[in-house]
Amino acid sequence: MPQKMWKHSCSKSGSLEKTGSFHWLGAPVCSSCGEQGEYDGWHPGTQEAMAQYQTFYRLKPVGRHRQMTDELFKSAKAKCQTCDGRGIRDTANGSDCRPCTSCRGHGSLFTRTADEIDTLRRRVLAAHPDAAADPVPDIFTKLIVFSEVKQEVATSGIDPRESDTALFDGFPYLVARVTRTMHHVTLLPGEVNERHLVEIARAQRQANRLDVCLVMAPRRAQYFDADGHERLTPKPPRGGVLITSRLRPPTVWTDTAELQARRRRLIRFIDTHVLKSGHLFGDLTRGGREATADDVARLAGVGHDGRPRGLERCVTCGEWRGRCLDPAPNFFCQVMAVHCRCQNDNRCAACGRLLSERKLNANYYDPTDGQIWHVPGFAGLYHRCPTAPAAKSSNVTGAR
Repeated sequence: MPQKMWKHSCSKSGSLEKTGSFHWLGAPVCSSCGEQGEYDGWHPGTQEAMAQYQTFYRLKPVGRHRQMTDELFKSAKAKCQTCDGRGIRDTANGSDCRPCTSCRGHGSLFTRTADEIDTLRRRVLAAHPDAAADPVPDIFTKLIVFSEVKQEVATSGIDPRESDTALFDGFPYLVARVTRTMHHVTLLPGEVNERHLVEIARAQRQANRLDVCLVMAPRRAQYFDADGHERLTPKPPRGGVLITSRLRPPTVWTDTAELQARRRRLIRFIDTHVLKSGHLFGDLTRGGREATADDVARLAGVGHDGRPRGLERCVTCGEWRGRCLDPAPNFFCQVMAVHCRCQNDNRCAACGRLLSERKLNANYYDPTDGQIWHVPGFAGLYHRCPTAPAAKSSNVTGAR
């Protein structure tokens, strides 16, 4: 979904410091240098950007045809000035957004006739016959999903803002967003006051560094984003693939008969709504975004050692980190964030150890094959605590 973005010039990134360039984060304060960024309005998410591309060109958003497409259409389109090329505009003083009417939500406008555009598209399809794709309707009002088999995006038919997907009613509980489509449910003791529940949720977020939501009632939920933001809303998270008993909580509590009964109900709920067929993937876009002209000018090409421009060695672990253009043909002209081992901050809330060898829902660069690899959030589900976990005990009986 679209999100608010802030423009940063990080003082701790050598490449940014040298070029005076900016990068965008979904938080006002940079987690690396602690400096305040400049609010830059709502931006489309990765899936929405892919849907914009597919709808604008009627071609798949990823694949070997991308380089040819981008080169052919470079002089046949222009960025929409009304929305600054985003396809959406702020409304209600920045509290929400809506599709741009000038470009119909595409972010770009063709500068040639329809016949000329059709001719360019036919040239792409002549070289890449399997690149054709249908436009995506309701890009900013429906959930966008990516098909690994078809290599294209589509709307799921679900409005994530007003979803009628079944909601588990065994309150209270935590929902941790493992990936975009996988949610982990942790049941919480029912006799605990809300202040204590909030403390548990914050501790879970602080340790896992995943988006967490405390669900207290059908229309009462508090979100704790991985970047530190919190908000209270009447819309709990719904849908997705649900799992449980894989991420341990920061405290332990009495396993009462009431809690056991809710656990049995949760297992039945998960079994009822389990994915019946197909496969579950992580973020197939690797969290990338389409490169701007400034990005291409700074990042195109490789260094003397063959690594992508924009990556620098970490002085602590010696691995590569930074932002670069993905060298893979399927991700042509996509800017990717690359993390070293030092940036792995996803820890178990019980024992405090790392959930995985690499940062979750993030990328790393492998110099042996020259490629960027993605680590999905569910890689952290294989963590097992030592025999003596460090979780704090909590006597919650009569805590109200």
